[in-house]
Amino acid sequence: MTTETTSLIVEQYQENGYCAVPPVADADTIATVIDHMDAVVDGEYETGRPPHALHFSPGDAPEKIRKVDQPHLCDDTILSFIMRPEIGRWAASLVGARMVQIFAVQLLIKPPGGKASGHVGWHQDKMYWPYWEGTEGLLTAWIALSDVTLNSGPIRFVSGSHRWGLCEGGDFFETDHETHRRTLKVPQGQRWEEEALPLAPGAASFHHCLTFHASGPNLEPYPRRSFALHLRTDRAKVARHEYYTQHLDDPVHAPIIYQE
Repeated sequence: MTTETTSLIVEQYQENGYCAVPPVADADTIATVIDHMDAVVDGEYETGRPPHALHFSPGDAPEKIRKVDQPHLCDDTILSFIMRPEIGRWAASLVGARMVQIFAVQLLIKPPGGKASGHVGWHQDKMYWPYWEGTEGLLTAWIALSDVTLNSGPIRFVSGSHRWGLCEGGDFFETDHETHRRTLKVPQGQRWEEEALPLAPGAASFHHCLTFHASGPNLEPYPRRSFALHLRTDRAKVARHEYYTQHLDDPVHAPIIYQE
């Protein structure tokens, strides 16, 4: 990766509130971690520790997204994967950080089926993070573990929305995108401009904690697989101690993936 290319990606992040970066993992690593991802979804916990939360049950529609919070507590292979130094270096470059720490992890599998139950609603990540003060030093890395095409329900980002402040009405679990979109108020003088971001296996996107994003149905014949890593830098300040901020001294719960 040339300095010029890196600078261009950093500019895209700062201007749009999101960007894509080249693969941070190779095919063999991805194949291995997929096996461990499936084991966690099936309730097989290598470490003997359960995840923090499961957002699906056996009776759910087969096309509903499978979401597991803190899967790295269950599996050392997943822990090793999310700690890849390439992820930390990119995050640090994008926001000029001296330290990058993972404070939350989501395992996400969007099964094929192409129905609204596989949607992720429009939201800003910060709305779910009241335990952090303000928005400085908070971002998300989204790592693709499958070929995320325009047909597989890639993340759709609203360009420039990271400059809108925290808006009301976002909802990760809202599946009716059209109705939901009409309830969201765009600040005066701003425009709602969406961009879908396909990613190759192992590639990653990063987005600001205020960037609006969502994803639609998976129309491909295979699952769309990913990890969302919620990151904080040395400039993020704790507002209050809750689950995700009371474990910051624990290198398993909240591993540091970049440190100057």
